[in-house]
Amino acid sequence: MRIHVRFFASHKERIGCSNLLLELSEGSKIINLIEKINQTNPGFSKKPESLVAAVNQEYQDLNFVLRDNDEVAFIPPVSGGMINDKNFKYSCKCHV
Repeated sequence: MRIHVRFFASHKERIGCSNLLLELSEGSKIINLIEKINQTNPGFSKKPESLVAAVNQEYQDLNFVLRDNDEVAFIPPVSGGMINDKNFKYSCKCHV
């Protein structure tokens, strides 16, 4: 299945781009996506549990099962904090 990945702020700097299109096996979770990204970009995340991920603009935990054509955004915590409210949604109007 295809997963559209978006990176923001320091994640974007670490990866060197703002978007990737990756292939994953059916039933893959966000944690599997992170592992795949780390294979080609070892500096992406040494502590996956510290990452904040949103799937289709809704925050999810790392065990969330992805579906074909999902958009996963990795957003660094603001001011060192972490957003735990799953009702919080991000909005991006930038064009890449």
